[in-house]
Amino acid sequence: MKLAVASLIRNEIDIIVAFLQHLDALFEYALLMNHGSIDGTDRVMADACERKPGWRMWQVDAIGYHQAAFNLFALDHLVRNTDADYFMFLDADEFIDVSDRAHLETAFAELTDPDRVGTLRWRNIVPDRLDTRAVRPGETVWRPPGTAQLGKVVIPRTYFERHGHAMHLSGGNHFAYYTPENTVPQDEIGAILHLPVRSHAQLKGKVVAGVFAVMAQASLQPVQCWHWYDILWRIGDGTLRDEDLIGIAAHYGEQGAQSSMPTSWADLERAGYCRTTLDVAFGDAVLAPSDIPSIDPVRLVATILRRFQVEDVSNSTLRLDGDKATVRIVWSNPLGSVVANVAAFSKMLGPSASARAERSTSASAAPRGFIWP
Repeated sequence: MKLAVASLIRNEIDIIVAFLQHLDALFEYALLMNHGSIDGTDRVMADACERKPGWRMWQVDAIGYHQAAFNLFALDHLVRNTDADYFMFLDADEFIDVSDRAHLETAFAELTDPDRVGTLRWRNIVPDRLDTRAVRPGETVWRPPGTAQLGKVVIPRTYFERHGHAMHLSGGNHFAYYTPENTVPQDEIGAILHLPVRSHAQLKGKVVAGVFAVMAQASLQPVQCWHWYDILWRIGDGTLRDEDLIGIAAHYGEQGAQSSMPTSWADLERAGYCRTTLDVAFGDAVLAPSDIPSIDPVRLVATILRRFQVEDVSNSTLRLDGDKATVRIVWSNPLGSVVANVAAFSKMLGPSASARAERSTSASAAPRGFIWP
């Protein structure tokens, strides 16, 4: 059995070393897509790819949040250019909850129906500290007693060869679908330890960059990435405390919970969380940066704004540009209305976080907890 993973990554310097060690333990092939990192994440990935023959790094040349489009492009590339039997999509804050490769193979081997895909459900783990630091194997975390509603899709080659021409990926790679009303049947085969919140600085940078990426899209869904807007509102108010970060980590992406449940570590213990370590499969060491893993927030905003444009990925094509392996969007209609997206963004925020959360829930016909692509 051979396994491949695709990852779209931006400014994850505090966790990228641990993530790449995790990939090294589990996958023959890794396609790492650098989405404009400026904190050194790209240098760590490039060094790892030079040392591992089955790994490759692309440079993604886009401002907008087009995760599903790029990952479907990456999936097609991996299917055509590797002999992998199963394909996954992981973000740098996601760790498959297995102790070694053998356990992962056992889980994937359960996917025998060529008309179905697999899913690994999130376990939203909570950090035991919130200072700026590098997350390492063995990091102390709080593990929840159950899994979240969302997860990550696993694509068997046998499924893709039969249905790949008609399949689409949701934003976040949470599931596959043929039409918005017709999702691909999936079998739950395991879990992913999800660590989206590590420190105040990390979360603020993640949210600011994410919101700009959403605003750069030509068309927006009614509650698209509402979880980022919720956090951005509180950043603007200056009200993000440690208890807020813990609550966000524990209920990440859960409508009605992320916005309203400040939590302490003592609350986690009473709720059945277990204080443990990040103890999953880890492979060979990766060259780690010597500096404190952080990013200048002013430089982050300046880097985004100097290239900002509204992008219409639905009217574009994706391609690889020669030996540089640069992914570019070729715009057939590059013009868009920044003003319209700012207005939609402001309407989403509304007068208060609670009102925004209530509107988000009522405006969407999506299942509870769903994060729009």
